[in-house]
Amino acid sequence: MPELDAALDTTEDDICAEVGSSGCVEHITALTSVVYDVGSAIEQAGAELDYPRSMKGVEAVEKASEAYVEAECKGSTERTLGGSVCGKYVAELLMRPATLQMNLETDELSAS
Repeated sequence: MPELDAALDTTEDDICAEVGSSGCVEHITALTSVVYDVGSAIEQAGAELDYPRSMKGVEAVEKASEAYVEAECKGSTERTLGGSVCGKYVAELLMRPATLQMNLETDELSAS
């Protein structure tokens, strides 16, 4: 999926070293937006049952995004690594979109 590949592509190393930095917020916002678009497309097609792994990933991103906002992580100078609550949410927001492409392909193969 080209949109997902573009959202995942960053030339900046450690863009989310600080969980609330503006670069990190922009990056995870772009990732989250693409994941939401994928989830919406699956729902609009009525194909939730055909894409169970993908939808589970979309739901995990939605929960992590909501938790990130509720914990007021934007602007935080906490480091991503180190066991902070915000770091956990950022890790989820970085990891799930990266695995979504694989899950989409697996779901498609399982459905055929």
